[in-house]
Amino acid sequence: MTNEEIINKLRDDKHYYGEFGRQFISNSDIKTLLYDPEQFGVPMIENENLARGRLFHQLMLEPHKVKDFPLYDGAVRNASYRQFLQENDLKYALKVSEADEVKAMVDWFKSNDNKKTQQIMDLIYSKDCRFEEPMVADILGHKFKGKADVVNIKDGYIIDLKTSIDVSRFKNTFKSYGYHTQSYLYQTMFGMPLIFIVIGKTPKKRKDGTIYYDIGKVKTNPNTLHEGKEAVEKAIMTYEEWLSSNSDKDIQEFIFEFEI
Repeated sequence: MTNEEIINKLRDDKHYYGEFGRQFISNSDIKTLLYDPEQFGVPMIENENLARGRLFHQLMLEPHKVKDFPLYDGAVRNASYRQFLQENDLKYALKVSEADEVKAMVDWFKSNDNKKTQQIMDLIYSKDCRFEEPMVADILGHKFKGKADVVNIKDGYIIDLKTSIDVSRFKNTFKSYGYHTQSYLYQTMFGMPLIFIVIGKTPKKRKDGTIYYDIGKVKTNPNTLHEGKEAVEKAIMTYEEWLSSNSDKDIQEFIFEFEI
């Protein structure tokens, strides 16, 4: 297949996250290789944060999909909830009340009279922007995939949307969440700078009573990109040593070795 054919196929989440997409390494794989290599290839278990994040992205970028988002209309996760999961073939489902919290945040963000987000809205919703755009590339001798939330080829930038409990401390957790490696990989794959738009999860109230959420616009500097590249190289070394078809080692024997 040509790269164009691969990219077109990866536009479908069924293929991106399914068997076809698993032939490529992703940034989440790099994070796993760095911090828990025995979990490489183990399917991620659905949880509240993942479900909230998926709903948030759909509301921000693909609101037409939200009508099919499964929500549990109950106060507690009891026998009725377990029956709901079984009937809908789900491992986890957000409650309607939890989804309403995400919707309130997005409604605030998209409000036309919101002075805080107008500049960010122009970046995300420019007529030249495309959403959920996949890309593949050979990096460090391996095939990688990525899917950018927003791509603006005309103006030359990509955007990744994040939510955070504390936007002011986002930089303190940046590397532990693997965002430095994501920056390196995505900027290499797409050939343009990556901007993180971070939205606080906690609604706050001004002294005049109006509600707002914190907003962050985060770019990565050359030093951070270099650290991201070094981390990817380290992860690939772990993969090649322990998990590749050429490895003669048993991943069950893996231990972390370091000095402090």
